[in-house]
Amino acid sequence: KIIKGPDQKYHLYVCGWPEKSPKGHHTWPESIVYHAICDNSVGPYVIRDTIGPGHNPEVFQAKNGKYVIDGYYLSDSVNGPWTYKTFDFDARDRKIIEGLSNLTFAKREDGSTLMVCRGGGVWISETGLSTYNQITDKRVYPDVEGEFEDPVVWRDHVQYHLIVNDWLGRIAFYQRSKDG
Repeated sequence: KIIKGPDQKYHLYVCGWPEKSPKGHHTWPESIVYHAICDNSVGPYVIRDTIGPGHNPEVFQAKNGKYVIDGYYLSDSVNGPWTYKTFDFDARDRKIIEGLSNLTFAKREDGSTLMVCRGGGVWISETGLSTYNQITDKRVYPDVEGEFEDPVVWRDHVQYHLIVNDWLGRIAFYQRSKDG
């Protein structure tokens, strides 16, 4: 996700690894999060700085105005400095669905934050920084056999949208929901 900062520039946080790595794509577990900026939303983006280790970074603004890159990094500014933290999760007597990685976030109408994890579990945090509480007891993805990863959730003025990749089926699924 791209975020427009108070500086009126567009900020994109991406991960990468050395192009010349002998392991190629298999170097992804050693990914580095980079901060790139642009004067418009479509690019080209220029890398401004390195944040630190991480994969599948996604930025959002918490209820208190702080910026969060999942994993997670926390800052008062889109330009850092960034401090590494960890989220707190409460499964609420439910089984955690396939782990807590590849997190994606959407701001709810009341200012709280909805989060979907790689496994398709839905979690809510009152502030985006406070404990995330699991609200589902099964995945929200389509009921098909697959290997799902890299979900992306967002909310517009009407509803929530979710796209998730099924790399086993070589397809992506798009879903909508009024309440997330």
